[in-house]
Amino acid sequence: MKTTLQLAFQLKGFLELGDAVLITDSNHIILEVNDTYQKVTGFEKSKIIGVKAGFIKSNLRLCNAPDESAFGQYI
Repeated sequence: MKTTLQLAFQLKGFLELGDAVLITDSNHIILEVNDTYQKVTGFEKSKIIGVKAGFIKSNLRLCNAPDESAFGQYI
């Protein structure tokens, strides 16, 4: 399920950080990630927005996810 929500103004600043940032709602659904997150993990923003963040620590992979990523050993 893809969601299109506007982030609160205060949260948008976090996306400018040099660290990998992933923003979720109260149900752990990914609302936004920054460019650094995409570079570090190899996951494209367009493919993980709307996905439950728990997939990161599970044995599941997103369809068309890169075979090797920074978290490849965990996914």
